Amino acid sequence: MDFSNYVKLRGSLEKNMCDASSLTGLTFAILNSRMSRESIFHEYEVYLPVPNSKNEVELLEATRKELVDRFGGLTVTNFSSEGEWRIGPAKVRDQIQIWRILSEQKDDGDNYFRLLKKRLEESLHQQKILITRRVVSEIL
Repeated sequence: MDFSNYVKLRGSLEKNMCDASSLTGLTFAILNSRMSRESIFHEYEVYLPVPNSKNEVELLEATRKELVDRFGGLTVTNFSSEGEWRIGPAKVRDQIQIWRILSEQKDDGDNYFRLLKKRLEESLHQQKILITRRVVSEIL
């Protein structure tokens, strides 16, 4: 492969616009090396109501410990957001906090957070607890 073709192929690899069937040994090694250096994570955000009772405080502290033990840590936003919803003729206000957790395992994380969502909705008497996931990568 001449140098100009190598540069073109490498550029397309970096933009993820090349399929695996067109990779030579050298370009596959370059791509594999680049991908192994990049850290891909799944960031979960759990939107929780600010606790209103001692029982809720204890439940959330136990949940927080469980998340730290399972995923190695979590980040809680330093502010409370206030939400407002209309349910029929009534307006409902709720203060929330957001917990952020990183996981390297999408399937394991998704399964865990599905069960956690159901458990928190029941325990906190919430119609719905919002949990989101997005893929994030570390800038190297």
